[in-house]
Amino acid sequence: MTIYRYYVRGHGWEEKSPNLPASEDLAIDLITVGMMGCTMSGHVADTVISQAWDSEKIKQEVTAERLIYWTHDDRENWFKRRIRPRLEKPKVAINPYATLNTNLCLGGDDKLNDLVEFPTLKKCGLCYFLPATSTLQWVFTLEHREVKSLAEILEILRNSLQGPEDVIQLYWTACMDAEFWSGNRRAVGFRPEGLV
Repeated sequence: MTIYRYYVRGHGWEEKSPNLPASEDLAIDLITVGMMGCTMSGHVADTVISQAWDSEKIKQEVTAERLIYWTHDDRENWFKRRIRPRLEKPKVAINPYATLNTNLCLGGDDKLNDLVEFPTLKKCGLCYFLPATSTLQWVFTLEHREVKSLAEILEILRNSLQGPEDVIQLYWTACMDAEFWSGNRRAVGFRPEGLV
């Protein structure tokens, strides 16, 4: 059995008018961190992608509380006033293809590409981890403001399944909400140094 790990990079949000492909028993799983309506730190997303984390690694980081779920107000209170937030563990969900019922969108952003800490990630789009060379290969890239839906991405992955033993894991390493992180909106982030 071969497991192919795919990662999205860009802005993510929920598509309000779902148009997912018909439910089928395909060996494709969507892995998400957090819940619908949350944002994700760009540093977390780029670390997961550049180091090709799998679901077990993500779960380990959540269990160890190195990956946390907190609000923007929590963050401001911690960094400005040293008020300790109540730490939450983000949920790691593995959703088989046949159970997907919410569409998401992935958008390209030139500014996001300028902020990248990892040189190989100066793009938005869909990439996969090539175990033989331990490198990331881009399946497609998105121009500034170009958008692809989860349904379109799933169709690409559906057509890339080769053998009966192949398994595809699609990691949604993007936000699940288009709104900016503010107030009581929650985000997946790394636990800051000094927060014990």
